[in-house]
Amino acid sequence: MSEEGLNVMKYKNNITLNYLAHLYLAQPTVDSHFGSLLGGLGGNRHVKQLPITVKNALDNHYLVDKFTDATL
Repeated sequence: MSEEGLNVMKYKNNITLNYLAHLYLAQPTVDSHFGSLLGGLGGNRHVKQLPITVKNALDNHYLVDKFTDATL
């Protein structure tokens, strides 16, 4: 496999692990899981229309990202 192919595979694995980590760190509720994943998909655009439980999970998503970015 080419180096470019290996880089693509590594990138896809990192994305998958990122989503799994956000789900693992979320509260065990549908809204929390939804908000945690929404953060990775640009969920900031319609925040005003979201329920508070999803907003809290979205905030948690960004806190997790901020922490991991600072420590990795």
